[in-house]
Amino acid sequence: MTGFAHVARLCVFILSTGFVLPAQWDVKSTKVTAQSRDRHVSLSLDIPVLAGGPSVKIRKVLNSKLRQAGGFNALISEAGQQINTHEKLSSNPSSRREDDEDFPWDYSSEFKVGLNTKVVTSLCLQFGCQTGGAATGHSYWVGFTFDNRTGAVITLKQFFRDGMKPALVDLFIKHLGPVSEDLFPDWVKSIASAEFGFYLEGKGVVFFFPKYSIGPGVMGVVSIEIPFKELDTLIVPEWRHLARIPD
Repeated sequence: MTGFAHVARLCVFILSTGFVLPAQWDVKSTKVTAQSRDRHVSLSLDIPVLAGGPSVKIRKVLNSKLRQAGGFNALISEAGQQINTHEKLSSNPSSRREDDEDFPWDYSSEFKVGLNTKVVTSLCLQFGCQTGGAATGHSYWVGFTFDNRTGAVITLKQFFRDGMKPALVDLFIKHLGPVSEDLFPDWVKSIASAEFGFYLEGKGVVFFFPKYSIGPGVMGVVSIEIPFKELDTLIVPEWRHLARIPD
């Protein structure tokens, strides 16, 4: 970061208050901002940081995994490179070559805390960006659910029973019904093979589909929340019990 401290404003601070999770963690917010002097390049990240909890070791592991899941260190490094390149080209226009690229670069993130129990905590990292001269911005989400006892990430295959995909697809079609007119004409056919992520909320599972995967770009990330009661037979019984998922 020191390589662009003279041309950019960089702020990193931890808020003294955060989302107070009564069962396990306090989720605080580390904000990282950086920008070129003319704001041609801008970075604004809201990074979740777990605090408190009974295990310092697991907390360190999870905070490291959260930064990796969001690619935050890489984004901070790239912002520094973008700012350095832009400032050099701006300060000496005559040195610009035909193949030099200096597109506006903007990246931001925020996060949402979902279900939290003594065993499971789930978050959603949400990103927005406009880079590379794209006419429109891009957005994407990263779901992050973990076992508080071990620090292990809980994947879709671990949380749901084997062979659950066809039943999930049927539920996707049902819950996407209200916005079906806005989706691509062939979304029912393509949703069976579409990629999707998930995170847990207090009353259900939020499934989200990447921008452009089942709908036009104006819709951004498409998400639906399916109540736990509709997923009852699809969730691994052990996780229903450990996560204290309501019937």
